[in-house]
Amino acid sequence: MLKKVLIAGVAVVVALVAVNYVLPKRCADVRLWLRESRDAAEESIPPEREIARLKTEIEDLEKNDKFLFHNVAKQSAEVKEVEKNVESFRKVHATEKQRIAAMQVALKVQGAQVSYESRNWARAELKSEFDSSVDSHMIDTRRLAAMEKELAAKRQTLTIAHDNLRELRLTREQMKADLEELRAELELERRAAAAERNVANDPRSAKARESLESIRRRLNVMKEERNLRREMKVGVSPVRAHEEQQKRNEEREAFIQKNFPDTADASTKR
Repeated sequence: MLKKVLIAGVAVVVALVAVNYVLPKRCADVRLWLRESRDAAEESIPPEREIARLKTEIEDLEKNDKFLFHNVAKQSAEVKEVEKNVESFRKVHATEKQRIAAMQVALKVQGAQVSYESRNWARAELKSEFDSSVDSHMIDTRRLAAMEKELAAKRQTLTIAHDNLRELRLTREQMKADLEELRAELELERRAAAAERNVANDPRSAKARESLESIRRRLNVMKEERNLRREMKVGVSPVRAHEEQQKRNEEREAFIQKNFPDTADASTKR
């Protein structure tokens, strides 16, 4: 019984060794045969058929123009909307600055009561309003800067998309012209080859196929470049201030010193 088991084990080992040795060689032979068959099939395709196929690919790409134009138009409308919002906020910001400046002038008058906006205010009350307005104006100043950065980024994105669309259109027109030139060249080659009765081995046919492959590679580069340009998008988020009260007071005073110099004296009088 033990002898039979040993013989069976040896047989299994021999079989595994044979498979490991023979099977990789057979797989390699199959892969080589498939590659040769594929290359032969590609070389057997008439150049006219390859030109017709490439012409169809270009036409399919041109069908995407509607989406591309819509995308650029959508970005353009978005940029205009952001420009409108920024301009509106800029006007509100400028008006608020004028209001703060008017409170600053009112606070320069001595006395417990000061006049502002055609009515009398307690100095402490107006000073509190002044400080609150300055705090809000500081935040709005940062917000306006963020909005302007966002607008600049959207303008840059629109420029990239617009340039990309124009480049795609020019590239396609050039490709169609190259394709027509290749078609004419191939037709002349066919006529010359027919006259010489050497169509299969004529070197100019190989040159025509090489030119076709070159056009195909340019098409792939064009697709990759379009995808790369679409990825070049920049977003900017608005800045929000969350600072402690003491730090806010310090920033307020620095802001007043820079934008409202005359307020430095008034801010110390409560």
